[in-house]
Amino acid sequence: MAAAQIHAEFGDDCDLYMVLGVERTASNKEITRAYRKLALRCHPDKHRGDEQSRAEMTAKFQAVCAVHAILSDQEARAVYDETGTLLAADSDDKSPSYQMWAEYFARIFPRVTEADISNFEDEYRFSGEERGDVLQAFVQYEGNMSNVMDAIMLSTEDDEERFTDMIQKAIKNDEVAAFPKWREYLKAQTKKGKTKTTPAQQKRKQAKREKEAREAEELFNKIRGNQQKRSDGGATTALSAKR
Repeated sequence: MAAAQIHAEFGDDCDLYMVLGVERTASNKEITRAYRKLALRCHPDKHRGDEQSRAEMTAKFQAVCAVHAILSDQEARAVYDETGTLLAADSDDKSPSYQMWAEYFARIFPRVTEADISNFEDEYRFSGEERGDVLQAFVQYEGNMSNVMDAIMLSTEDDEERFTDMIQKAIKNDEVAAFPKWREYLKAQTKKGKTKTTPAQQKRKQAKREKEAREAEELFNKIRGNQQKRSDGGATTALSAKR
């Protein structure tokens, strides 16, 4: 079950540590932190698009959760480190393999709550890590500020001016290049001038962040609940067979 999710999204030969972007020697804290960042970035509610796009993002989100579930469990991680492979997935939801993974997920499947996101936001925003992500996105999208804003998790329109100053200083220090798209963006900003966010707009943005946190928690609970139902169903079947 977990292997099928992971292989479908990241390939049969994927490295779980590379998926999260951490070293094989990473601590549990480092693994969890990397997982939360990636989970927030690929959460389906964080992306616009049609139903198919959201379904694809949901599948990726679930695969990321499966990767974390394995690497955050000492025994499962030890087995993976030793063998370099995942437990073969079985499409039969009554099979011992499937039931083992269902029980495993029901026991340790991670939850992202509003408090988790809030705490992470406090640590991430204005940090060196955020700055590194901004400059990385700036180079990746060759100065397209719209794409940069979309790429940086937990960012809002209020951060655009701050990111602009951050990038300009990096350009001045020869850390990144001034791409043509960036120069066009600066010209457009100069023409339209800077407008400050109103208190009403700030309230709407805060409400949106809180809504996303609630929806993230609901999705985790739904996934965990479905897996628990399968596990309970398998146990009932096994008990009936003994009778």
